Amino acid sequence: MAKQFLNILCLKNFALTQSLIEYGIVAWGGAVKTIITSIRIAQNMILKIIYKKPRLTPNILLNIETLTLTVKQLYFKNHFII
Repeated sequence: MAKQFLNILCLKNFALTQSLIEYGIVAWGGAVKTIITSIRIAQNMILKIIYKKPRLTPNILLNIETLTLTVKQLYFKNHFII
């Protein structure tokens, strides 16, 4: 039962954040650092809401625990991996 719940959370994460970031990564990849930072902050806030984590949870631990890629990692995944 817990595994099914985690799968649902992963699907929500992909639907709400990762798919949208990947869609716009072409435009955002060359954006200035402040825009990338805003996207990263939004991604982390949505992850914390989906996974019901405290606001002060470190982002590195959040990404490791939820197995999500950061904006920078998504950019490299979409542009440099053939």
